[in-house]
Amino acid sequence: RGVLRQAIVLQTPSKPTNLLIEAEGVNGMLPNQDIVNVFMLFARDKVGVPVDHREAWESVYHTFRNGGVHSSHAPFLEFHVPALTVRGQKRKGGGTPIEPEQIAKSFEGVVRSMSNALQQLHHSFNFYFFTGVRSHISNGLYLYPVFAMQLPLLSFLWTTPAFRDIRSFLVGLGAIVATVVASGSPIFFLG
Repeated sequence: RGVLRQAIVLQTPSKPTNLLIEAEGVNGMLPNQDIVNVFMLFARDKVGVPVDHREAWESVYHTFRNGGVHSSHAPFLEFHVPALTVRGQKRKGGGTPIEPEQIAKSFEGVVRSMSNALQQLHHSFNFYFFTGVRSHISNGLYLYPVFAMQLPLLSFLWTTPAFRDIRSFLVGLGAIVATVVASGSPIFFLG
């Protein structure tokens, strides 16, 4: 068996009213989705702590700006340790403050859940955007349209007079395959 490592960084003022999960790291690196889901579901459902995450487009913008550079969990992600930051916030309208015991129970739930993971988290996603409390968009949904956008190149290849002979056709087809591999592989290798 391998060793499971994960890190959760807690940044909170005294008496926060809700928690925000920051999962984005340097250059869009994300922790394994299981650690984020376990914390969100355990804290919200079992302990009753209000937990939020960034909306999908806000997360895309945050990743585009490389906002994860300044996250406290970013160094862990660079060493391939799944990590996230749990940031305590105070709502403007006030609210019931979260007790330290509730936060400790949430962390305990993550530690217990992750130590009982038998399959070593090899089925979950490493690149995703949350769209709701219990839903996400994985790379499988938006990666295929990227490949589909390259189909006009293939249609151009079939209709161009320069590609009438088989040798030129194969060179052009090889160039398109190389483009598809070069544009799609960084997500799989860096994820």
